[in-house]
Amino acid sequence: LTLAATAKTAIRFNVSNDFGVSALGESTDSFLFSTSINSRVDDQWSWQAGLAFRAVDYPTRSDDYFEGNVGVRYTYRSFVNFAAGYTHRKNDSSLTTNDFSNNVFSLTANLRY
Repeated sequence: LTLAATAKTAIRFNVSNDFGVSALGESTDSFLFSTSINSRVDDQWSWQAGLAFRAVDYPTRSDDYFEGNVGVRYTYRSFVNFAAGYTHRKNDSSLTTNDFSNNVFSLTANLRY
């Protein structure tokens, strides 16, 4: 579901409940809820932020995965843009060996021809 909050701002919601397959070929049940907001400040600058929660049930464990991100994009020309972002991820598993938390900082430059 996408909501056009203003002419420059979009809010997105996603909910799903599905089956999947793990890397080992096991059947999984997966529930996902995510939301994000994307807004253009002007013709060159835009920003976005998002939150997501995923619950995955494997045959031998259950994982609750959280993710939050923020980012900014600068469009120099229609075919050149730059972006910076930050993402925080955390996985809580019923198997403590599968718990993790990490932070990702990203810088990108895109050239389209």
